[in-house]
Amino acid sequence: MKQAFPDSIPLNGADCFLLQIDRLMWSQDKRRNVCCFVAHLEAEISLQQVQAELDEKPAYHWLSRLRLNHALPFCLPHWKENKQARPQSIQEHKLSQDSIPEQLISIDINPYKDQSFQMDLLQTPTQGSILVFNWHHVLMDARGGENLLRYLFDSTVNEPEHCLHKPPSPLPLRERAEIAREMKEFLYQRACLPLLTLQTCSDRHSVINHRFVRFTREQTEQIHQTARGQGAVFLYSAFYLAATARAVAQIQQQRGEPIEDLVIPVPLDTRLKGDQQIAIGNPLSFLFYRLPKDTVFDVSHSTKALIGQMQSFMREDRPNRYRIMLDFLRRIPGFFYRAMLKAPTQGQIASFSFSDTGETLDDLTRCFNTPIASAFHYPPNLTPPGLTFIFSRAQGQLQISIAYSEAVISDEEMTQLLNHLQSNLGT
Repeated sequence: MKQAFPDSIPLNGADCFLLQIDRLMWSQDKRRNVCCFVAHLEAEISLQQVQAELDEKPAYHWLSRLRLNHALPFCLPHWKENKQARPQSIQEHKLSQDSIPEQLISIDINPYKDQSFQMDLLQTPTQGSILVFNWHHVLMDARGGENLLRYLFDSTVNEPEHCLHKPPSPLPLRERAEIAREMKEFLYQRACLPLLTLQTCSDRHSVINHRFVRFTREQTEQIHQTARGQGAVFLYSAFYLAATARAVAQIQQQRGEPIEDLVIPVPLDTRLKGDQQIAIGNPLSFLFYRLPKDTVFDVSHSTKALIGQMQSFMREDRPNRYRIMLDFLRRIPGFFYRAMLKAPTQGQIASFSFSDTGETLDDLTRCFNTPIASAFHYPPNLTPPGLTFIFSRAQGQLQISIAYSEAVISDEEMTQLLNHLQSNLGT
């Protein structure tokens, strides 16, 4: 039976939020809110093999035809299928060295007129092939990108049963409006100034650089043993965040700048565990942590404070209430939406961006029947704050991807920050 794909898909609340982040990124430094995933293969694969595999995937062709519409004020933006569009050709690049060219991990995708994703095949001189997959964040989140790649990479994966996340049951309008009002007040209180930020200038067109750290299995177990000793028995991400916050504060201290509270919004995946279905959109909520300045240099106290805040958020149903607020705001004109985002912190948004994708990469081990040596995400980087960390675990190894703006932190300071971070993690 042929899969019937919808020709129009409305954006959910998180999608609209990420679309406004895209508008902020474009207005501030002419960059788009684009995610990037890189898979290093153990052997070389041919462009013909990749193209032949993708040509057999109906969902791939359907996704390539989706374009974002320009919604009128107070109307819902949505994806619309352009039936005349054809998939963009996969580009092959012959590299003279094994490193990935920066322009392939910092591309711009305009979702209104461009295909919402791009795939490049890199042939290295000594390390096999590299697949670079970029997609606009409004299309899907990091885990959604991984699920899509499982479908594209593996010929045994069935066609998706559905392509939409199940929306939550709608509440009466008055109740949703009250929840949105209450959550707005909570967030404005949570994100009040002053907050710690490493940004010291307003350079809007600074270079974005990337760093990547991968720990051995032994080091990963050592880090997790330290986390358990700090009270993060099941919540390693709280320990990662506490260690990262201390490293950022250590750089601020080296500069001789005052230490303030840190405000860190952390995305929360609302999928069921093990859900690997391809679905358009970002089924996300957010946890808004505020780490007091008097605890930030003590990783143990910070870890306990973060766990306590998380438990409080869950008891108060904050993630679900935040999703309700985001859905309620979908019809707000973009100008007013962006003004609300920047208002409580005068445009700073956060001290830094942070996410932990967990162990979702553990079973992503083969690509077109070729073993994957390593796989990781390059994060989009909104400036400000101009500093983004993604933690993930693949094949039993903890890894960290960092994106940073030169207007926020220098290469030398980033090297120092990574040294502090590894020490804070217990390695």
